[in-house]
Amino acid sequence: MFTGIIEEIGTITAVEHLSAITSLSITAEKVLTGMNTGDSIAVNGVCLTVTETGRNEFKTQIMEVTLRNSSLNSLQRGNNVNLERSLTAIGRFHGHIVTGHVDAVGTVAMIIATERGIQIWIGAGENIISQIVLRGSVAINGVSLTVSDLREKEFQVSLIPFTINNTCFKGLKTDDLVNIEVDILAKYIFRAAENYYPDRKERERINIELLNRSGFAD
Repeated sequence: MFTGIIEEIGTITAVEHLSAITSLSITAEKVLTGMNTGDSIAVNGVCLTVTETGRNEFKTQIMEVTLRNSSLNSLQRGNNVNLERSLTAIGRFHGHIVTGHVDAVGTVAMIIATERGIQIWIGAGENIISQIVLRGSVAINGVSLTVSDLREKEFQVSLIPFTINNTCFKGLKTDDLVNIEVDILAKYIFRAAENYYPDRKERERINIELLNRSGFAD
């Protein structure tokens, strides 16, 4: 489990396409402390297993299914990636619960510069948008962020300068692909609603007005 607070920006030094897997070599410093083979590490929000460690880098392997369902298939030598070690039992919980299991790949639709940072609009499928709530949590490339606006096919996140400078968002461009992980709590609620209201029209009746009338505060 992770928290979505990036510890370090690593750099891809090698991409090896083997028979059924792809091997990544990543240079790093901070995350190497205490790292052992078999450990979990989030690379751009994807939970991977450390297969080798060295003084200045580590290696990890990616299965084909993970490549198909994340943006890791576009990584090349020289690319920077967000890195986070898995949470320890005595660690402080700063972000939100992030599993490292990416739900979808979104597309950066628009980047708006503001005096306080940037706003990023990300396009996603209906199945993702339906599980995202305004002012709720979402992980983008492994970074814990708050949803600041929401549309039918897009959602917005806002980044302060510190987040921009300490993650790979610093080089983000329009049309770039990003890994999206919906808040695990939202996924459980969505699944429960699907089971309780198998008819989609019945599920669509569950909105903020209905929740307010039922005693839930906005």
